[in-house]
Amino acid sequence: MIRRALPVIAVVAGVAAAASGCGSSSSALDDALGYLPKSTPVAIAVKTDLKDSQYRQLDTLLKRFPFYNLLKQRVMQGVSAGGNRATLAQVKPLLGNDVVIGFPNAGSAGGTSSSATVVAWKTKDGGKAESLIKHDSRKVGSEDGATLYQSPSGDTTAINSDTLVSSKDRSLLDAALKQRGKGDRLREDTFKAGLAGVPTNAIVRVYGNLQQLLSSGRAASAKQVPWVGALRTFGATVTAASDGLLVDFHAKTQGSLTPAQLPIASGAAPPKIVRQPGEVAVALRDPAQTLGFAEQALVAATPQGALVKPALNRSLGIDIDRDVIGALGPGSAASIAPKTGTVVARADLKDPAKFNATLATIAKNLPKAGSLARGTTLTPGPDGLYQLKPRTGKATFIGVAGKELVVGQDPGAAVKFASAAATTATGAGGALATTLNPQQIITLYLTARGGSAAAIAGAFIAPLKDLSGYVDSETSGLTARFKLTISR
Repeated sequence: MIRRALPVIAVVAGVAAAASGCGSSSSALDDALGYLPKSTPVAIAVKTDLKDSQYRQLDTLLKRFPFYNLLKQRVMQGVSAGGNRATLAQVKPLLGNDVVIGFPNAGSAGGTSSSATVVAWKTKDGGKAESLIKHDSRKVGSEDGATLYQSPSGDTTAINSDTLVSSKDRSLLDAALKQRGKGDRLREDTFKAGLAGVPTNAIVRVYGNLQQLLSSGRAASAKQVPWVGALRTFGATVTAASDGLLVDFHAKTQGSLTPAQLPIASGAAPPKIVRQPGEVAVALRDPAQTLGFAEQALVAATPQGALVKPALNRSLGIDIDRDVIGALGPGSAASIAPKTGTVVARADLKDPAKFNATLATIAKNLPKAGSLARGTTLTPGPDGLYQLKPRTGKATFIGVAGKELVVGQDPGAAVKFASAAATTATGAGGALATTLNPQQIITLYLTARGGSAAAIAGAFIAPLKDLSGYVDSETSGLTARFKLTISR
C-alpha cells in the first residue's frame, strides 16, 4: 500500500528527480527509532533529504545510464502501489528526515514477510501527510494519542503529530506506539554506535544486534562456536561515490578471541584470484583456516558431532585435520558460472604426491565408513581425478592436478583451472576476495534466453564495469566492502 511505501518511494523519486528537500535532524531520527525496542535485531534508516550530497552523487551516477530521462519522467508523473497514486509534488513537502524500517522480533529480519516490519518516519509536514494518507483510507480509531487509518489492503498507519508509523500487523503497530513512551526504546546513540567502522554519510544505514538474531532455534546453538558467540552488533551502509556504489559492513566481536578461531585468516594481505570471462571469481587466503572453522561449527551444531570425527578418522585410516585440512597451502580460488551454476575450485597443496596418496587411502577405506559415509562413494575417474558421488545428486570430481587440489563438476575444466593464471585481487583488503564483470554476465544470460534482448541491453548496461569486494577478519570484528563501479 502506498502509505507504507511512501518513504521508500520518496527516496527513489528524489534520486531520479534530484528535487529539493530539507535537511534531516538527529532528533528526528531518534524519534523514529524510538518506536522500536532497544532489543530490535535489525533497523534500517534511509535518507529522504534530496539536497543531501549523497543524493546529488547518486543522481550523477544515474545520469550515466540511457534510461535516466525515462526514469525521471516516470517518477515526476507519479508512482503507484496497491491501486493508489501519489505525485512527487505531493510527497516532496514530507521529505527531509530519515525513514526507519525496523524488524522488532528476533528472527523476523531473516524472513521475507513485510508484516514483520514497522515503518516510522517523522515527516516535515504531518498535516499534509495525514491528508495524503486518509484520501482513500478509513479512520479506525486511535491508540496512545495517535490517529489510525486502515487502507483497503489492510495496512494500518498511525499519525502521531508529524510522525507516521505503519505496519501490516496491527499488534506490531500497537506495540510500536506504546514503545515510544518507554525507557527501553531504541535510541540514536545505540544505532550510531553499531555503525562504527562504516561510512557515516550514506543513503542507507543498517544497524543489527547479532545477539538477538542468534537468540533462538538452531542459530542459538551456533553460539557454541567461540567466534559466533563473540559477535555483538553490526553496521552496514550503502554509499554513492564518484565512480560507483559502495556497500560496507562491519560486525563487532567482544571477548578474548584468538586468530585461530576466526572464520577466515586475519590480515589485510589480499589473495590471488583467477578471473574467467562471464564467471564470478572468488579467492581465499589460507583455506585451512576456513575449513577448520567450518569443521568446528559443524561439530558444535550437530548432536554427537564431537564423536563423529574420531570415528570417521578410524574408518578412513587418516587424520582429517593433519592429512586433509593440514595439507592445504597458502592460497585457493574458485570460479562460478552463473549461466550453468557450475563451480570449479583449486587449492594449493604443500605436498601434492602425499595428498594423492591420502585420496587413494580414502577411496579404499570409504566403504568401511558405513553410515558415516551416508552412501557416498569415491572411485577413480577421468583425467587422473576421483569421482565423488553422493547417494543422491550429481557427482563431483576431485583430485590433484600439478601442485593443486582441484574440485569441479567437469573433470577437464577442473584440471585446466589448476594451471589458470592468477593475479593479486586489486583493491582487496582481506583474506577473502571476489570479483565479476556484470556486463559479461548479464549479456551471457540474455543471449542464452534468445532474441535481441542482449543487443538491446548492451547500451543500458554499458556503464557497469566491475563488481568486486573483500572480507577482512580480525579478533576485533569482521569487515567487508563491495563496490559496483559505474563508468562515465
